Amino acid sequence: MPQLLDWRRWVDLFVLAAAIYFVLHWSRQARALRVTFGILALEAGAIVATRVGLPITSWVLHASALVAGLVLVVLFQPELRHALSRLEITRRWPRHRAVLLGAHEAISDATFSLATAKRGALLVIERREPVAELVRGGVPLGGQVSPEILETIFRKVSPVHDGATLIEGDHIIRVGAILPLSQSEELPRMWGTRHRAGMGLAERCDALVIVASEERGEVTLMHDSGFETVRTAGALLDSLRTLMPPPARPSRRQVFNRRQLGLQALAAAIAFAIWISALYTGSAVRVRTVPIEFTNVAPGLRITEQSAVAVEVRLRGSSWLLDSPGTDQVVVRVSLAGLAEGAHLVEISPGLVRLPLGVFGDDVSPERVRIRLARPPHVGRQDAGRESK
Repeated sequence: MPQLLDWRRWVDLFVLAAAIYFVLHWSRQARALRVTFGILALEAGAIVATRVGLPITSWVLHASALVAGLVLVVLFQPELRHALSRLEITRRWPRHRAVLLGAHEAISDATFSLATAKRGALLVIERREPVAELVRGGVPLGGQVSPEILETIFRKVSPVHDGATLIEGDHIIRVGAILPLSQSEELPRMWGTRHRAGMGLAERCDALVIVASEERGEVTLMHDSGFETVRTAGALLDSLRTLMPPPARPSRRQVFNRRQLGLQALAAAIAFAIWISALYTGSAVRVRTVPIEFTNVAPGLRITEQSAVAVEVRLRGSSWLLDSPGTDQVVVRVSLAGLAEGAHLVEISPGLVRLPLGVFGDDVSPERVRIRLARPPHVGRQDAGRESK
């Protein structure tokens, strides 16, 4: 139990919980949460099969979990690249708010001008998350946002009018890009490929997607896996102002929000179960030479003879714990309380071995140690001097 207070144990638990939360969070965003739970269930079944002595079943379950993991990586490779890109250390410097406001006004005016003329358009405005890993194709542009350029891009004679235009800050970075299609069955039935492509990107990142319909002349704003129909250019500009605040440092409220509390609690529970399992289960065996430490020696007595200064202890537990630095501090602690001067045969049992949490001691050799307690010579002379006085 004292090893439970070891800070290294809690660091392991924290890192494990963070890793599991990252996997679960990515799986939910990529709509692969059920597959991830299936892989975890297969791996848990393999561990249980190993514990009860079913090696073939354990091998089959472990191999199935490995194959399912490889399939998950292959099928969701774009989402995985996007999740890894969010871990980048460098950040882009935010542009001046007045510059962004001018770009948003140009976007709003151009979008409603296109919608009024029944010309379709698909605009993507990056926020904090990059979208380059989620789109395909397109032509780099690099021009500044203006109503004239946007209307030119979406003219029917333009070779890139069917694709998406990507906007970062006040610059158009790519035109004619292809977005991932949404697979949701809850979208409006009258939506075509352009709307489904916009929602497909809004489901995978925090970008703002604006779609102008050439059939109905409507403007739809998509963000955070939702959408809304915008009636006027002023309303669209107000929405862009609200949804594009000045970049700020992540706050505690952003990291621990209500939408993520359930996933964070689940990740912590899974990590704690694995942590406890690693501490208390395992079939690995190690034989260690452990020093003997005698305590509670009577006042005035000293150990003058000792048949062994260390014993061999057979340790059992998980290989992770047995090979950790904590097992180097194992000691056999024997109390000599109540023993008087003279020779004694002290029993050494596994229960006297001070072991880390999750490690068990089975056998001790030798099982008895012979010691002799005596008073140092100078103590005896001092006592004799006091008696003669």
